[in-house]
Amino acid sequence: MPILQFTLFSSLVQPSLWHKLSDLKIDVLKLSDAAVSVKGSYTIGRTVKDRETGNEVALPCNFTIGGDGFDDAFKSVGFSFQTIRRPFTHCRPAHGSVSALGTLKNFNTIEEFKAADKNALFNKEAQMV
Repeated sequence: MPILQFTLFSSLVQPSLWHKLSDLKIDVLKLSDAAVSVKGSYTIGRTVKDRETGNEVALPCNFTIGGDGFDDAFKSVGFSFQTIRRPFTHCRPAHGSVSALGTLKNFNTIEEFKAADKNALFNKEAQMV
């Protein structure tokens, strides 16, 4: 059997992420379009047995991100924009998964999004890695 080098994965953005992001934009970030650190998790694929047929069914690898993915710095009253990009201090993933740290860049208008140099944003993040 050949060595597996890459497998597709499915992504799941939980609704709680959008609720938390809207709270952050209204209460903390306001009109700031600063990049925000975010944490998700990558879970390995697995197989389960179908109860009816007894066949093994493969479940894909998953990347999941939810409202708990934002840094706890936003919960503090003494929030400052210097803490937006600080690394997570507690990134213990669940068993069978690994933490995936990244950046969420939220634009205030569709025009700003369209005008953004996406290659420059990507290259900036790649340099940080």
